[in-house]
Amino acid sequence: MRKQQRGLILYVGSGITNVTGPFMTPYVIGKAGLDALAENTAYEISQFGIETTILMPGVFMEGTSHFETAEFPKDTKVIDAYSKLDNDYNNYEQGLRNLFRFGPAPIQGVADRIAEIVEIPEGQRPFRITVDYSDWLAEPGNSVRETLTERVFKIMGYSHLLKVKEQ
Repeated sequence: MRKQQRGLILYVGSGITNVTGPFMTPYVIGKAGLDALAENTAYEISQFGIETTILMPGVFMEGTSHFETAEFPKDTKVIDAYSKLDNDYNNYEQGLRNLFRFGPAPIQGVADRIAEIVEIPEGQRPFRITVDYSDWLAEPGNSVRETLTERVFKIMGYSHLLKVKEQ
């Protein structure tokens, strides 16, 4: 892509990097690390004409296996030490379901959004975009992030890194 002076790197992150949730530490750490990699790399590769889009899906309950495939410590003493949180943990799935007040969340929406992003003309693709059918609401967090980044980059003299350089 550097040689061609163009291209798109599309990351599938998560809205959970703006508002983290309990009982999902390994997932949050992985998605936050991916988000940091995507964002920081974007500033560097932008000067080679390469676009970055970070897609941030919201909560999806159907068509996933979050709870069925969850791993737990094999050391029962560790699990027992956290037993005071059992009620909260056991109600977590229902708590997530409470975020869906507007109807179902089709997982196909993520694939559809990816196809939409790829079809957007070069130079017009969003840096961050969500696909969320819940009240997780990553968008306000994205707006704050963008505003703060623009401010800091302006002060540092790096505003040009926020735009993909046209070749």
